[in-house]
Amino acid sequence: MRISVTPDGIVLVDGEARAVALPLPPGIRAMHWDGEVGFAETTAGSSPRDVDDFQPWLDAWTAAANPASPRVIAPLEFLLRFTAAERTAIRAAAAISPELADWIDHARFAREIDLDAPTTTAGLDALVAAGLLTAERRAEVLG
Repeated sequence: MRISVTPDGIVLVDGEARAVALPLPPGIRAMHWDGEVGFAETTAGSSPRDVDDFQPWLDAWTAAANPASPRVIAPLEFLLRFTAAERTAIRAAAAISPELADWIDHARFAREIDLDAPTTTAGLDALVAAGLLTAERRAEVLG
């Protein structure tokens, strides 16, 4: 396995480059492992490196290939997470609460619902505060 770590946050493993958020140590401009020997380019020349020295960047490179997938669902799927009784109660409450009506409209007409977005969680918090959902049901809706 060949590994290169560049100063601009790019790690190459066997020629496949990925951006990582792990800087090089101070004084090191780049690091390389050719499969047998490793070295670090420093301002004073180069210094030998063991393959274990590359593990943090190899781990970051691996993690960059598998970013956490966002929890995004379709609006209808989101609304169907509520029971029919909850949806009916929410519609009735939205008829007298412009803020709640606005949030429900956003949920109905959005292209997608990010379950971790602040607007989603704030809206669900408002439903709990209004007594339309319990905290337990809020957690179930967020899945």
